[in-house]
Amino acid sequence: MQVLLDIFDVCAEFGVKLNSHNKAKCPLPGHNEKTASFKVYPKNNNFYCFGCGAQGDAIQLKADLTGRTNNEIYKEVMCGLDTSDKETKRYLEELAVAREKQKAVDEFENWIHEAKIDLYTMCHLMKDKIEEIDTKVDGVPNDIPDELWEYIGELSKFEMMLESLEISRIEFYKEYKDVIEIARENWIR
Repeated sequence: MQVLLDIFDVCAEFGVKLNSHNKAKCPLPGHNEKTASFKVYPKNNNFYCFGCGAQGDAIQLKADLTGRTNNEIYKEVMCGLDTSDKETKRYLEELAVAREKQKAVDEFENWIHEAKIDLYTMCHLMKDKIEEIDTKVDGVPNDIPDELWEYIGELSKFEMMLESLEISRIEFYKEYKDVIEIARENWIR
């Protein structure tokens, strides 16, 4: 696999001393640590920090270390390439497609993360409403207002959706995307 910028070259340029397992102390600004939580994955030409959660490819690493944008680093690297070469052109096209796919994956993961937080929030809101109404009922089944049953139904639905989310994120997204958006409008915003 051809790469625009090698992750090891970036590490060497910025004095990141990788051990034999390709780990080091995180070199990123604002992350001071004593353990080697920063790991380089040469096969994929990317990195991940288990301490601060930073991740990306060599371009992202150089951007993070210099305080510049990915586009600035990308343009800098591109200036050194012969873009008339067929293999380079093909690689750049593949890279553009891979970046778009990664962007879509990142957006999906972000949506799932936000949905999970919102579902927990909605469950909490439902439980508060149920408790608020339930204390007024005094445990007499015939006196349970319809409003309480509505909240219990919503709570059950949200809890079931959370369970589904743990099983398959993609299936969850397909089945509940619209339901989540409507629930957010009704309960959170």
